[in-house]
Amino acid sequence: MRNMTRTTKLTLVAIAILLVAGVGWYVLTVRNDNSMTDVSRQQQDNETSDKEGSVDLSPPSEEQQQAESESNKDQPNVNEDQSANNNQDVDVVLTRVTVTNDLVTAAGYVDINQPGTCTLTFRSSASTKTYTDNSQEDPANPENENCSNFRIPKSDLSAAKEWTATLSYSAEGLRGESQKWVFEL
Repeated sequence: MRNMTRTTKLTLVAIAILLVAGVGWYVLTVRNDNSMTDVSRQQQDNETSDKEGSVDLSPPSEEQQQAESESNKDQPNVNEDQSANNNQDVDVVLTRVTVTNDLVTAAGYVDINQPGTCTLTFRSSASTKTYTDNSQEDPANPENENCSNFRIPKSDLSAAKEWTATLSYSAEGLRGESQKWVFEL
């Protein structure tokens, strides 16, 4: 090393630094690629499990959006109804619609603790079916009312393959309706 010139020493140091930086970059890149693959695989597993659990979390298709738009034309404006009837609007959530071999079950809740009537409406291009039940206090969350006793024979809905479900709630001075849930038999 004594016989080396200063320029040669600096060149060797620069090459060593470049080698260390290159190895570090390679390790991080390979590690990131593996992490991204794991994340992609986990997202894919989540999507598969969502589909297997009969809950479709994907955005609505153009057909579903069009069906919702057409069904909205048939329904009065909630704000107009509210002011005309002096009803307070409450949040209604349809949490599931499950299709089994012989039953369609549905459940939801109302974000208020006041007994009322829950109405589950199924609409298709050919038919409308309506089912009612009394709400029940939610023991796990006493601030809510459950709407969970809907067990409809699948044969009641044989008029069509695709249906849109909505859950509504009414009580003295209160009313609300859930988002639509599109499903197939």
